[in-house]
Amino acid sequence: MLVLVDTLRADHLGAYGYPRPTSPHLDALAARGLRYERAYAHSGWTLPSVASLLTGLHVHDHRVGLSHLDKDAMGALPTERKTLAEALSAAGYRTAAFVNNPFLAPRYGLDQGFEVYDTVEASNQHHRSAAETVAAGLAWLGADGGGETGGAPSFLLLHLMEPHLDYAPPEATRGTWSAPSWPGGLDEGTAPGHVFLELKKAGADPDPALREHLSRLYDEEILAVDLALGEALSGLEARDGLSRTLVAFTADHGEELWDHGGFEHGHSLLGEVTRVPLVLAGAGVPAGVVETPVGQVDLFQQLLVAAGAARPPHTSGEALLSLPDGAERVILSENTLYGRPRISAVSRTHRLQLVLGDDPEAPEQLFEVAADGSELGALSAGEADEARGALRQVILEARGDLREWPLAARAPSEGEVEAALEALGYTEAAASAP
Repeated sequence: MLVLVDTLRADHLGAYGYPRPTSPHLDALAARGLRYERAYAHSGWTLPSVASLLTGLHVHDHRVGLSHLDKDAMGALPTERKTLAEALSAAGYRTAAFVNNPFLAPRYGLDQGFEVYDTVEASNQHHRSAAETVAAGLAWLGADGGGETGGAPSFLLLHLMEPHLDYAPPEATRGTWSAPSWPGGLDEGTAPGHVFLELKKAGADPDPALREHLSRLYDEEILAVDLALGEALSGLEARDGLSRTLVAFTADHGEELWDHGGFEHGHSLLGEVTRVPLVLAGAGVPAGVVETPVGQVDLFQQLLVAAGAARPPHTSGEALLSLPDGAERVILSENTLYGRPRISAVSRTHRLQLVLGDDPEAPEQLFEVAADGSELGALSAGEADEARGALRQVILEARGDLREWPLAARAPSEGEVEAALEALGYTEAAASAP
């Protein structure tokens, strides 16, 4: 079972040292399995990130996302690209996905290989809840009497929309840490999403009281996800499947809460947006903490190995359990929604973020990375030149050059693509992005 949470940064979870108790069920799962301290998404927004997770390909290889070479289109996965679900189906698995983000709709091609691909497209104000998504997935598994397994092994993908904007915790968790009203006389209820839209447009550090209120709402959404995770694990336990199941918990990307002067995601590839939780637990998984940098393509390969499925040709990454702890690795992330296209390479000690294009003087930023995976601050030219050169070389070896790629295929019905952008509040803020 793969639990994929939308917009969840690792450092707001108890298992990763967060003091607020946002994730008791995940923390317990991590305690009996492996917690990856340095897991990274290959992009800072949903479509290219999930495409990497489901294909084992870096973004410049699958080319699903947004290309500034064709701004009127969104990328889709070509049918010749083989997905995790296709590989598992070929190995005899039943496959199902229950997803909610509009960028996971079938028109983007990520449904390839799934026997059941249940999508309820969301907006910032309305989406299928984590609890409802888990219930639908358990019904498919037959954990609540809703179906028969037929004796075949099963692969279930649960995509939980919280804590994506708007931060609107359900009744069960609302008020756990947040106040009933917004500070400064703000009232989101008068115009759904208007507070978040103004924050995205402003791009400035807000009043500390507002910032803290937003953080508490975000944490209450995480708690709702954790409660749903608890139901999913209980459902597996009820059918005596937990000990026989590999459970993977991760996120498609994180969220910036003014860590580097911005809000939301899609505009940078720094740690708060690309460092994600990754927990493996269940059959054959020891307990421990892994410091080795890993990416979504490595999780893809681990799921194949665990299922005994064949590795599709030309895919990237190594199975997680085959990697020695402490290995020196560099993880790539690329493709942004806002501003100029970017690529990032992160090692255990440094992160280099480049702007893609033909301009040899294109801006670049080098950061020192702390033990917890966060950036300590930008280094000036002349500092850590050896690390800068090594990371740039990794990027060039992977891509060949720093030019932006064209889309592999266009998603059909461009009007629907625009509607998806608007539903998630992206297009309104794009004009003011750097």
